Order: sequence, then C-alpha cells, then structure tokens
Amino acid sequence: MEGSSYPLTRYAAYIKKHGFVSSACRLTTEEELLLLQLCNTEERSRLSLSLLNRKAFVGAVSSLASLPDDKTLTVKLGKERPPQIENFDFGADFTILENPKKTMVSAKLFGAAYSRPEQDSVAFGGEKAQEFINNSGVEMTSSRYGFPLLYDLLTGTVKFKLHPSDRPHNWGRLLFRLLPPSDFKTLSAEMSVLRILAENPPVAAHPAIPKFQIDSGMSKIKGMVAG
Repeated sequence: MEGSSYPLTRYAAYIKKHGFVSSACRLTTEEELLLLQLCNTEERSRLSLSLLNRKAFVGAVSSLASLPDDKTLTVKLGKERPPQIENFDFGADFTILENPKKTMVSAKLFGAAYSRPEQDSVAFGGEKAQEFINNSGVEMTSSRYGFPLLYDLLTGTVKFKLHPSDRPHNWGRLLFRLLPPSDFKTLSAEMSVLRILAENPPVAAHPAIPKFQIDSGMSKIKGMVAG
C-alpha cells in the first residue's frame, strides 16, 4: 500500500459516531491503526485532540496481548480547555439611577446615525422581516442593530414580528442577549436602561416611558430617569 492515502476526515467522522456503530461493523484495533498509518504525513502531523486520544487508546489496546499479567498499562489522554463563557446575568446594573452621565463614548451618535426600520419591512412577518433579523449583527454601537433598535423593540416602538402572535419585547430581549461581552460587561447608562426594560415588561410598556427620539438620543431618557 505504499503511496496510498486515506482521508483523515472520514476516519474522524467514524470516531464521532463510533458509539452508534454496531459491534459487527466496527473497525478492529489493527484496522484503525492501519488507517492512521495510511493518512498522509501532513495530516498525521496535525491530528485533532480526539484523534490523538483515539490513537493513544487503540495503540494501548493493541499492546495488551504482549503485556505481562503482573503489569498494568496507563493511557494518557489529553483534554480540551472548556470555552470561557461570560455571564450575561452578572447582577443588577443601577448606572442609569446612580450615575446617568456615564454613557458610552458613541452615545452622542445614536440619534444622528439611527434609522428606524419601516413598519412595512418588519411588522408583518414574511420574507422582509426574516431578512431583517437574519442580517442583524447586534452591537451597542451599531447604527442599525444597536442601542436605539433594542430600545425601540423593548418599548414596542418597532413592532417587529415573524409570527402574528410575536411580541416585539421578546425579540428585544433575545437580541439584547446576543450583545458581545465587551458590550454587556460595560457598566453604562445605556446598558442599565436596556437591562431594566428587558427584565421588567410592565415598565417597558408603561406609557410614561419615553420613546427614543432620533434627534435627541439619550438626553430625554436620562432626563426622565433623573427626574
């Protein structure tokens, strides 16, 4: 079999589904070792952690036959570091109440850059609404999918719906939780306002809650809370 090559991706796919393969159809230890040998040199040099562990395991199993009865065999397996997940719900944020002047650097641009989506594009479901939500890249500083849109969804100003029974507030809460950690870990008046509105639907729906004014941005909101 000199010069032969076996695609490593196929073997990796087999390993992923190994537990679902019946015993009669499983590869033998010798066959698995042969497949690893048939992989080209470049592929063998960059085996994934799961394949490295599998290689160590089948190699150990193949050596059991020659292992003396009074000896034991230890297989060292690697493990992946679990991904670091930032906690969105790290606690209450009272910034808008205690320090309403602590705004994001780009807060002054919200009113100037934001263009409220037309109701015909988002309120009646269908292809237009689906396209709008699929193209969203939520960031606080985004002129289209940033703080103003989240505020409008939470307060019901933008009545986005995919289904007739959808509530815009629920969409606002969903998109709000898609903010990157660099945004939601920052204590600011904007994040504080959104957290309060997201967790308190009656407050968000109250008629005294100001609508986002495109020309005045955060000034009216901060004035209302401070008063």
